[in-house]
Amino acid sequence: IGDLNELFREIYRILKPGAWFGFSLEKLATGNFKLHTTGRYQHSLDYIKSLYKQYHFSKMYSQTIDLRMEYGNMVDGYLVLLQK
Repeated sequence: IGDLNELFREIYRILKPGAWFGFSLEKLATGNFKLHTTGRYQHSLDYIKSLYKQYHFSKMYSQTIDLRMEYGNMVDGYLVLLQK
């Protein structure tokens, strides 16, 4: 999924107050999201932060992680936790 707006809206709607939503994503340095040549979407942390603010989550934690090896190279990503 590239545009996460609808997903964040629905996640926020169904989460109970205090509940957490956790996910990982591929790192994108600039812009909001991009379909990579691998066929996977990449997202920027700034984009995720904008959605966190737009949907009024109460807390956000993020950490840069190594997602997986692909063609002999490590794929950089983020681990993100949002609390309603």
